Amino acid sequence: MSLTALLILLLLNIVIRREVTRPIDRLLGGVRKMELGYWDDLPDPGGAWEVRWLGWRFHTLGQELSRTVEHLVAAQRRAYVVASETAKEPDAVGLALPTVLAAVDSREPDTAIRWLHAQLERIQSADPSDPATRSLAQVIWDEHTIQAERLGQAELCMRLGDAALRVLDADAFRIIAGRSETERPRLETLARQRGEEVRRALVARGVPIVELRHRVKHPAGIWKKMQHKNLEFEQIHDLVALRIVVPTETDSYIALGVVHDLYAPLVGRFKDYIARPKSNGYRGLHTSVRDADASVFEVQIRSIAMHRHAEQGPAAHADYKDATWVPVVPKRVTLWARIRDWVTAGARRDRDGDGDSRREISGRGRSERAS
Repeated sequence: MSLTALLILLLLNIVIRREVTRPIDRLLGGVRKMELGYWDDLPDPGGAWEVRWLGWRFHTLGQELSRTVEHLVAAQRRAYVVASETAKEPDAVGLALPTVLAAVDSREPDTAIRWLHAQLERIQSADPSDPATRSLAQVIWDEHTIQAERLGQAELCMRLGDAALRVLDADAFRIIAGRSETERPRLETLARQRGEEVRRALVARGVPIVELRHRVKHPAGIWKKMQHKNLEFEQIHDLVALRIVVPTETDSYIALGVVHDLYAPLVGRFKDYIARPKSNGYRGLHTSVRDADASVFEVQIRSIAMHRHAEQGPAAHADYKDATWVPVVPKRVTLWARIRDWVTAGARRDRDGDGDSRREISGRGRSERAS
């Protein structure tokens, strides 16, 4: 009798785990991803009909939210058109001038860069099984990568992060590095092509560009994103990213309208950190878009003041220091040279009385395409 009861309990436990527990876990995982904006990734949880019904309801809710946000994005584009038609170039120059002068790069001593290179060589040549090596890797991961980025050494930052991850989690590094290296040639080509397309579109619409860079995420950055947001490799939308720096906050929104006019935005992946800054004070516009070839990439847009705060202020955090940012414009054209030319041109227009120059952005675009 007791054996029969045990068998019944065992069978009930198996059925409950298969029909209730595991499906609910899958459903909760999908809901967590919905909260992060990945509304298209809610799987069918399976299991009992009650759980499947809940999954269907959440899927329907995601579709309704998608339609709502699509309408909001369309309304925002119309607002950007109005802003572009009323923005005057000389006024923007006058407002941004103090910020421009404060944003000039300051070079750190070369000794700090040499020291970071020495730390890189040290971690690369150390025995990964030594506890001291692991401690060094943790310090490099937490501190030295940020220092390298603040010194303007993006390539060094990337190499430090990868070297540290190779020690801290060798299996994760091996798997992610294998995947990313397979995809890297295609992603590098995509980054260059889309960066040039965006540059031409911004120039054609009269949006002043202070800086435009692209990057392909490296293994340490991919691993960090996967861990932080509980994502699979295929669900990371910023393997390729563009960063646009423009003079003012108004220009940031106008540039966003140009990007959304050029590519179809992914519903739920637009983050307005200007209207609602992050807890560390970071401000900027982040949007994920899909091109005509169905490739997805991220675009970050900042004003000069926002960029300086992100790179040097409290918002200068490893979350934003995850890869090498390559200039779309020639490297010989420095940030200060572009700022100086832009300010000089604005002052000349102001002196010549050309205060009625306006920028136009077409209200029609490709964002109506189904993502």
